[in-house]
Amino acid sequence: MNKVILFGGTGNLGKKIAEELKYVGYETTAIVRNEAKAAKLKNAVNSYVIADVTNRISLHGICNGFDIVISSLGKSVSPNDKSKPSFTNIDLNANSDILNEAVKSGVKKFVYISAFHAENYQHLEYFNVHHQFSEKVIQ
Repeated sequence: MNKVILFGGTGNLGKKIAEELKYVGYETTAIVRNEAKAAKLKNAVNSYVIADVTNRISLHGICNGFDIVISSLGKSVSPNDKSKPSFTNIDLNANSDILNEAVKSGVKKFVYISAFHAENYQHLEYFNVHHQFSEKVIQ
């Protein structure tokens, strides 16, 4: 059985990914910010790890033992989102740190959920950072 580590699993898309992974039988671990976030996924994942994705040190070794990394991690685009990290902090920097950990751990597959046609809207920070990170994944 493939072991999957899922970043961004508590977001709208991430929850659907977690549910689908469970449905097809993957052993899934979600990375969450806190216990309250973990509770939202209790029926969709096998386990969870609390980590601060904006802190590179908290990600050290996080991908060890996993076959697949899936990242739907991204800063919310909701106008109600009052969190401090920027699109660059989450969508580019945190995902880059996760990718680096996946490479170090020898993960077989890295799946990243980007923004559709991000390359066409690089004048907007949200799309620009998605495009930049997609380029890193390709490299």
